[in-house]
Amino acid sequence: MLIKSHKQTPLTIGLVFTALFIGCAGLTSVLVINEAAKQSYAKIEQPLITNVGHVIVANPGQQLNQSDYSTLRTQGFTNIIAVAEQRLSLDNGTDLVFLGIDYFAILNLVSRLGSDIALGLSDALSKHQARYLIHPQYAKQLTTQIYQRDSLSIQVGETQYGPVQEFDGAGIGNQLIADIAQLYEDFPTVSLSYLMVVDTQNTLIPLKNSLPSHLSLKPIMTATDAKELTASFHLNLLAMGLLMFVVCLFVIMNA
Repeated sequence: MLIKSHKQTPLTIGLVFTALFIGCAGLTSVLVINEAAKQSYAKIEQPLITNVGHVIVANPGQQLNQSDYSTLRTQGFTNIIAVAEQRLSLDNGTDLVFLGIDYFAILNLVSRLGSDIALGLSDALSKHQARYLIHPQYAKQLTTQIYQRDSLSIQVGETQYGPVQEFDGAGIGNQLIADIAQLYEDFPTVSLSYLMVVDTQNTLIPLKNSLPSHLSLKPIMTATDAKELTASFHLNLLAMGLLMFVVCLFVIMNA
């Protein structure tokens, strides 16, 4: 009908095509954002270790130390992995995060529970002659003054850390990953931040009962929870895009 009446109302045809163009552009933008978010989540936001649903942390005002970790592992809780974190403030106001993980504890879990436990981290640390691993996408975000690509090192002030190896593996994220022994060597004053607990059958209750009074077992968001939350966000964003498409058609055709 619009085409047949184009001589009487030529502007209407133009408005319809404009509405289609704006609606399609908006819907395409939403789909592109969704796809980019999914790829980013798949490559970076996966956890370093799978099956980790709990962590052991110190109570407020208390401290988690190496003797706590040693004692728990001696008691047979070999499904816990020590993690130490060191943050350095950069001139641009952001923080550079160095994360140290007990590499040998990961190797032990890989040998007992399967290679999916470590998501390639153990292979990366063993194959590359590097002290730190960094995700390529995060390396691109760092300035040339911070990440020295020629020497494969990180420069913070007068101190240089490295060598650094780019590793395109899930779980690396926006941080520098190293064996915890390496982190203690570079940062002697660093302390344990938390203990990751790889959930295995019938281990959580005995572990909780064995913790000293200054430590607590706390649940964390798992990869499954994060994926469900992300999927819900993508669905809402897609619905918003479709609604925008319909609204564009309605508004312009009734203008």
